[in-house]
Amino acid sequence: MPNECENYVEIHPTNVDEGAASLRRLLDAGTFDAYKLFPPPATIKPEDMNNYGYEHYGTKWMAKEPGSADGLCNGVDFLYLFFNSAWAPPEKFYKLLVREYPGIKVKFEYNEWQMGFCGHGEYDATTTADAEPKHYNYESAQDLVDIQNAYKWTLVPWSPYFTEDSPYNSSDDECSSE
Repeated sequence: MPNECENYVEIHPTNVDEGAASLRRLLDAGTFDAYKLFPPPATIKPEDMNNYGYEHYGTKWMAKEPGSADGLCNGVDFLYLFFNSAWAPPEKFYKLLVREYPGIKVKFEYNEWQMGFCGHGEYDATTTADAEPKHYNYESAQDLVDIQNAYKWTLVPWSPYFTEDSPYNSSDDECSSE
């Protein structure tokens, strides 16, 4: 069984007309599965599907039914998703999304505690094929404290191997219902 990478994704329109229409198309698709949104060619054999996924989406698989919520925050439609993927975040999939659905921005965070890495990135129509997220490796609880202090995380990087409490405080949610 592969290591699982935890993923948090925000999708926002970058302009009112085109972005909102693209976001609606994505919501109407009813899935956030790379294999359904961007199906492999029919010529791909089942035994080659994992290699195809890694090559084209950046990961072998993604959770078939990710937890998600869509709604309104400060008057702007958005989509938030949490899901697991195999080994790494599906960065190539995010790049496909911003090309296929014009006018959206994909902001993402990931944590793979079994291998000790995490990171964050943001892609939109200006993203180049060689764009990379900000990536961190960690080996100790202090490494995690430093990483948590370097960026305002939504998906808190953590590892069950470290027993120290995290100094992270997520109580300042910008979309709170207050």
